[in-house]
Amino acid sequence: MAKRKVLVIVAAFSMVISACNFPLLADRQQEQEPDALATAVAQTIQAMNSQPQATQPPVEQLQPGLPTITPQPTFNVPPQPTAAANPCNNTKFITETIPDDTEFNPGVSFTKSWTFENTGTCTWNTNYKLAFITGDAMDGPASVYLPINVAPGAQIKIDVPLKAPGSPGTYTGYWNLQAQDNEQFYPVTVRIKTITVSFAVSSVYTNLKNVSPVTCPDTYEVDITIETSAAGKVTYQTETSDGGVSSTKTLNFNSAGAKIAEFDWNNLGVVGTTTGYWLKVFIAQPNNQTWGPINFNVTCT
Repeated sequence: MAKRKVLVIVAAFSMVISACNFPLLADRQQEQEPDALATAVAQTIQAMNSQPQATQPPVEQLQPGLPTITPQPTFNVPPQPTAAANPCNNTKFITETIPDDTEFNPGVSFTKSWTFENTGTCTWNTNYKLAFITGDAMDGPASVYLPINVAPGAQIKIDVPLKAPGSPGTYTGYWNLQAQDNEQFYPVTVRIKTITVSFAVSSVYTNLKNVSPVTCPDTYEVDITIETSAAGKVTYQTETSDGGVSSTKTLNFNSAGAKIAEFDWNNLGVVGTTTGYWLKVFIAQPNNQTWGPINFNVTCT
């Protein structure tokens, strides 16, 4: 009995001691947990550092705001042909009549002439022409064909019959030399002023017509009739198809009317043929214009 009491007391005392030790164990575990976590993290980092690192591709650094330029393909440009040193259709301007801004009375007929030199390599045949392009036609033809062939180095004078418009003003016509395929290769212009003046030559005509003289060569007695609109002085020259050019001559008019100028044209016609001729009358004062050409034939049997 006494022994059993002793055992019970010992057991109870042991339980009290154990209960007193519980907080100490809990505190010891709490103190040991941070150390264990730190040890685990350190071991993980050590394991990661011991792994081989993957090589990352370099990152291209782009400049902000600059566009990306795409390389352009290159092309081989073929050599360009060079112009011929002396092309087929080429010309040199020599001279002209009726300077720009020449003044005319309304409705007065005149002839504008251009002289050209063929500086190309091709012969201009009679299919070549001086063609009206645009502007004021002034009653002129659509085109004037060359009367003869013009070899390289030769010259040609082209006459265009025109008429001053009926109203005062400045008028301009644009023309161009054209080859037989209508290639345009030299532009020219005619510019006149139509004004109302008190004195002018209003008409010029002759007695020339086709003739068949009994003997050849023949002499033609030429009459040139000049009419004016008022009193004044007229100066004029004549030009013939056989190369004759007269000196400057004068006619004085006391009033409006007509006067006849005469001259003899010698050595016309060739036996057994028909020969064509022409006459032009250039009025220097007051009109500064050319009348003609006036054409006729001489037939000799």
